[in-house]
Amino acid sequence: KNFFQTGYTTTNGVSLTSSTEKLNYRLSYNNMQNKGVIPNSDLHRNSLSLNSTVNLLKNLSVSTSINISNSGADNRPVGNRGANPMQALYETNSHLDILSMKDYWVPGQEGIQQRAPYNLVVNPDGTYDADDMTNNPYFLANEVNNPFTRKRVYGNARIDWEIIQGLSIMARYNHDQYNETRETKIAPSYSGEPNGFYGITELTRRESNA
Repeated sequence: KNFFQTGYTTTNGVSLTSSTEKLNYRLSYNNMQNKGVIPNSDLHRNSLSLNSTVNLLKNLSVSTSINISNSGADNRPVGNRGANPMQALYETNSHLDILSMKDYWVPGQEGIQQRAPYNLVVNPDGTYDADDMTNNPYFLANEVNNPFTRKRVYGNARIDWEIIQGLSIMARYNHDQYNETRETKIAPSYSGEPNGFYGITELTRRESNA
């Protein structure tokens, strides 16, 4: 309870609609903001959507649905490589006051060496095994960061034509694509990357169907 923070998610939106004999549409915008229960974790998303139908003729109409979203985060906790703060939290000795680890840099070695807690199993001679050292949960939360941005566009266009009463044809085109950039930023002294690490991944996907 001393490590976790109160998380929240807010969603707000506004929409505009209209309906006439020739045109129906709905235009909406939504914003989502999330702060996670793990310190320094977040998520945000902005989305815009348009749904419309235009009656060009009595027997011919065109419909469209377009959705655009932009989501991302300054940091999303990872679940692998032992870099998740929750894993380090539960691996730390239960008798250790977690708040004593909040200043996670060794004094005089800020940005170089973390103050790591120890799962100390004291030997009869008073020594302990160095392998029992774990990462500082606050270090993982603040210095092992995984920001990302994701832009997505998807939707469809459709034409309906009633040739004669009881006989109609429809043509439809669907499109879905996204571009995502993921970063990994790890400060020095992390157990898995002692010298620190930086990586960037670009993801692109596009699918079209008619």
